[in-house]
Amino acid sequence: MYCPELIKIQELEVYPISSWMSHGLNEEFKRALKEAGDFEQYYGIKETEDKYDKIDLQRTLFYSIKRNGKFIGFLGFHGENTALEPEIYIFKQYRNKGYGTRVLKRFVNMAFTDGLMRVSRDKAEKETVFPEKLVSTVRVENEFSKKMMLACDFCESKKAAAEFLLFLDDEGSENGFAEVSEFEITKEDYLKRSMKHDKQSPCGKGPFFLVVTADEWCHDADEWLGIYTSRKEAREAYDRAVVWWEEENKTSRYNTPQKVTLFEFIIEDDRFREVSRKELED
Repeated sequence: MYCPELIKIQELEVYPISSWMSHGLNEEFKRALKEAGDFEQYYGIKETEDKYDKIDLQRTLFYSIKRNGKFIGFLGFHGENTALEPEIYIFKQYRNKGYGTRVLKRFVNMAFTDGLMRVSRDKAEKETVFPEKLVSTVRVENEFSKKMMLACDFCESKKAAAEFLLFLDDEGSENGFAEVSEFEITKEDYLKRSMKHDKQSPCGKGPFFLVVTADEWCHDADEWLGIYTSRKEAREAYDRAVVWWEEENKTSRYNTPQKVTLFEFIIEDDRFREVSRKELED
């Protein structure tokens, strides 16, 4: 069904939280959060049933993420217009597939080029926001989120991990403390890197997606081996995976030919490209 607010990212569909296509996200998020047991990890406070009633994703600069018509998570931005902080949550069954990285990459690009549309709750007011920088705080134990930030061109702050106050709602009626690392990307640095990337060889800087795949790649059905943010890491992981896969094939049988394959995500073209082992050489 046509929706003028749709932001299409390959098979993913992203809608502003104010869109009717985002209706029901709040309850789906609560359900997913409870089923995954993520409440304390995500909010930094002890889980109790009444705290779920305070969760409200109906905020400006928040977006639902869908795949095949089903919610798989959301992305949002907090803060002042000149400095925004992204918040992203992917439902457990959809993690480790690169969805969060793809969506955040697109929105980083939008923020620093076209701007982000801030729509009031009643849809009466709209303004385009052009942040000068994006800042993200990630819990120190969350290695996956750290890799995602690096894959999206954020740089980790050299400051020591800090104690960061987490709020459950805008009024801050419930709070807790968590140890976090800070990541940042400025508009100036992003645009410089984009210009430099345009001059790079066909094999860029990633992220690289490593899978065991059949002849035609359909990563929902393939065996997922990892995401890597540098050619060196990807090359070493690829070599390990090939050795492992050769041993696996001695004892297993498959209906279709399969192989270890690397794909690079090209953000400018919004597509994946198969990468040969030779291209990964420094």
